[in-house]
Amino acid sequence: NHHQRCRYGSNNYVESAIRQWLNSEASTFEWVSKANYDRPSSYGGGGFLHRLDPELAAVIGPVDKQVARNTVTDGGGQDVFSDKVFLLSRVEVYGGTEGVIDGELVYPFYEAMASSATTAAIDERIKYLGSSARNWWLRSPNSGYANRVRLVTTDGQVSSYSARHANAAAPACCIW
Repeated sequence: NHHQRCRYGSNNYVESAIRQWLNSEASTFEWVSKANYDRPSSYGGGGFLHRLDPELAAVIGPVDKQVARNTVTDGGGQDVFSDKVFLLSRVEVYGGTEGVIDGELVYPFYEAMASSATTAAIDERIKYLGSSARNWWLRSPNSGYANRVRLVTTDGQVSSYSARHANAAAPACCIW
């Protein structure tokens, strides 16, 4: 419901601050509200693309992606978007299904980790900052909630947290 979004954040990736920041080339990132439940970003400094080596940023090309919408406040279905930098989806990392995911497939790197789609703990899914494992956001909503976003936990399992929580990101891109 809308109360979940007011209190705990929105799980609509297309409208999210992290999506804006990941694709910003600005030297000072300026967040723009995209929805009633949007809240100001806490990102400081420049946008993600601005922070990359200019030679790398120059060869990153936009790619069409899909993301499921939650069934509680966004009516289900999915959105299609085109970005240079994006978060991976639950399906791209774990396989399987959740919500409407037309056009999404598990990436071969993650598919090779298990003999079939699984949300079980797999060490190769773990991301580290120094020697500390970190939870990392996916773009997919937990489709039965208005505020919960899918993520990979510190042991490699799929879970979901309220969008207002601070977690790491493992951005992806396509080099052209």
